[in-house]
Amino acid sequence: PQASVVVVGNTGAGKSTLLNALLGESAVLPTNGMRACTAVLIELAYNENERGPPYEGSVEFVSAEEWERELDDLLSDLTTQDGRAILYAAEDAHNYGSWCKLYAVYGESFTHSSIDTGEIAHGRKVYKAMRVGDLKEKLKGVRTVTHKLGTEERVVANDARHFRRKLERYMDSANEVS
Repeated sequence: PQASVVVVGNTGAGKSTLLNALLGESAVLPTNGMRACTAVLIELAYNENERGPPYEGSVEFVSAEEWERELDDLLSDLTTQDGRAILYAAEDAHNYGSWCKLYAVYGESFTHSSIDTGEIAHGRKVYKAMRVGDLKEKLKGVRTVTHKLGTEERVVANDARHFRRKLERYMDSANEVS
């Protein structure tokens, strides 16, 4: 008989640590209490097949249409009253989760989205955040993200440590996916 176990919680709450403990492995899923490591949906299953690598998984990326809807939702949460993007959110801000997700996916392509106003103040150029529509178009052009949409990547390894390293490329917000 098959049973499903769902584990839900805030970033850094210990969900991956719990799953690693339940699996009797310390290194299958990446863990870090300070940043999103497994900020994606993960499905784990016992590999009943005795042939092939003992650690096998797949990473499924959302379709371009699904990501565009998600991007719209995230950006609507990060828009000022004058239509400009919010490029930084404090941990206690209501939109911090949206900011974290965009930063995890786009990194500095998102946070470095200011434009030169052509003004000088105190001897320095003045910059302001891009308009949200312009930012959306910029982000839709980030090839390291768009070329993965709607695809699936197979991940295999002979031991937990190597499997974890391969998964981290897709799951850890400190990494870039290529």
